[in-house]
Amino acid sequence: MCGRYQLLQTQHIAQCLQKVGFNHWGDVLPNDVAPILYANRDEIVTAQARWGYPSPNGKGLLINARAETLEEKAMFRNSLYMRRCALPATSFYEWNVQKEKYRFLLPMQGLFYLAGLFDDFEGERRFVVITTKANDTVAGVHHRMPVILTDDSLHGWLFQLEYAIDILSGQQPALYSCREGGQPPDDARLDLYSKLE
Repeated sequence: MCGRYQLLQTQHIAQCLQKVGFNHWGDVLPNDVAPILYANRDEIVTAQARWGYPSPNGKGLLINARAETLEEKAMFRNSLYMRRCALPATSFYEWNVQKEKYRFLLPMQGLFYLAGLFDDFEGERRFVVITTKANDTVAGVHHRMPVILTDDSLHGWLFQLEYAIDILSGQQPALYSCREGGQPPDDARLDLYSKLE
């Protein structure tokens, strides 16, 4: 699953988000408002949305959607076809069975994106993070991970349904990881922090 991610203030994303008034940098938790990118006709639009779909039973939030079953679930099917989004992130977190927290970063990328879906509920825009089977980097910590998008795959995810469905079953990129309180490898930190304002 993915229950927390981080968005640090890089120069590029800060410029993109100024127009929507976003200023909540740092960890993003369920029910927080966070920026999303989505397709509107032939352009990518930036907006804010709240993390989590209301649960059908009225208790709590659905924060994740499994890539393998999106087309089977009525709650997610239409969003997959027409309301895909991307969530800017600089890292995400997973916890192992000992409740130890690990942070994951994409090598050589100060910023990447989590694949998501969005919809409107009672006038409020909300999103979920799409998860898939963990790759080798994450599997030692947790059996699930978010679907990762890069600058190269962002446009295809948002605009092309066939491409998007291929991404859901594709191989996830290798990641850097470190335990809470630890530091990622020097080259990961240098690449990330060189992009911070």
